[in-house]
Amino acid sequence: MATPYTPQTKMATINDTLSIDILEEIVAILLSDTSIQTLATVRQQTRDTCQLWRLITNEAIYWKRIYISRRTKPDFLAWQLSQSSGIPLVIQIEGRVIPRPNDTTEIIRSVPDVNSMASMIDSCLVPEFHRVETLRAEAIHVEDWIALVGAISQCATNCLRDVEFTIGAINPPGMIRAHLAALSRGGPPPAGPYLPASKWHNVRSLKLKDLIPISGEWNGHANLTTLDISATHQVPKQTILTMLRATKRLRELVLEDVLFATDLDASTTPDVTGVTLHSVERLKFMNWGNQTWSILQHLKMPGLKVLSLTLMGAKTFEAVATTCGHLLNTVQYLQLKFVATPADGEAAIWKGLCDIKTIDITQSRLETWDSLEDYVASNREMWTELAEIRIRQYLTRKQASDILEREQVKSVVAWMTQEDGGPPQSMEMTKFERKGDKVGTTPKIAQDLWNETK
Repeated sequence: MATPYTPQTKMATINDTLSIDILEEIVAILLSDTSIQTLATVRQQTRDTCQLWRLITNEAIYWKRIYISRRTKPDFLAWQLSQSSGIPLVIQIEGRVIPRPNDTTEIIRSVPDVNSMASMIDSCLVPEFHRVETLRAEAIHVEDWIALVGAISQCATNCLRDVEFTIGAINPPGMIRAHLAALSRGGPPPAGPYLPASKWHNVRSLKLKDLIPISGEWNGHANLTTLDISATHQVPKQTILTMLRATKRLRELVLEDVLFATDLDASTTPDVTGVTLHSVERLKFMNWGNQTWSILQHLKMPGLKVLSLTLMGAKTFEAVATTCGHLLNTVQYLQLKFVATPADGEAAIWKGLCDIKTIDITQSRLETWDSLEDYVASNREMWTELAEIRIRQYLTRKQASDILEREQVKSVVAWMTQEDGGPPQSMEMTKFERKGDKVGTTPKIAQDLWNETK
């Protein structure tokens, strides 16, 4: 006997049980947590889920982040820009792996070269550049980078706030002009000025990485609050100082591995000296054995609170210690990294600190802790605000208790071990602090002090 047909009840989906507001929140979380490189794919997959999700993703807010690479087609870029419907944009231009005309190592031949990519940017992005809020542009060669940003640099805009430029990969600190020329396809670096900026009036954050050639084009940007110059080579010291002097609202300054045009230029006195940065609260400085430190003697930062120093080599450290002494008086959070130097060089740093609250030497040599202990033993009354020390040690609870009592601090951060000389109990650090007559412990993620004090 045949089984009678029974209509199947449709299974309820989240579209039936959740409100449109919650569905929009789910889509927003999904797309915001997706990297910009894969965003277009994930966004299309989301649109293909069902008609309702397609309607949700039609909202302009989901189209503000746009990634432009060598595979991006002009019509697809134009369509994305039209979908964003006039809202502020986040644009990332990725020109790193671009096939060159005479490059036999390039396997994929169907992708456009840099000129085609630049032409697409000119035709599609330039008309909409007035609403770009964040711009990141990367290339492997100086000339390619200039081609990619050349047209948009002539677009006047008040919307642009955040700019990040990168050329090449991480380069050795001993980069010389001949290496620069090789990276620029065998010829000398193009004549400056290179950096666009004269029509970008409200840039707040500027990050220049690797081989970006710096010129005076940025000197008119008084609105900068963050300036990050990293691994940049062949830079006139005069240009950096002129650039800093023009800033009026700068709060964060990063100078990491900045090589001046010549060794002579790094040691001679520039025309612009005695630059006072009244609003700077955070300074991150890295020096890999060159004379980058010489610029510090021309800078004053009366409001400096957070200082991160990464130094290599005894001679370099001793030079920096004496050069930046005038910057230390107001520092409350100090981080020293990878200091390979005798203790007397470090003592010059300790001596300059007055309002210090936290000292982080978890990434320094063990001798740095010996130097700090010696200084605190005889000068503890000078550091009335010192509350926490972070050290590169494996400590038992008893050893941590001794340090808390001896150094008279509220907490010590280190790796915890059960027995003297034993292995750490966890990869995470431990915060030891006095609680009554006992020492309490709290797991502490070893987050960089520079990021923790943001």
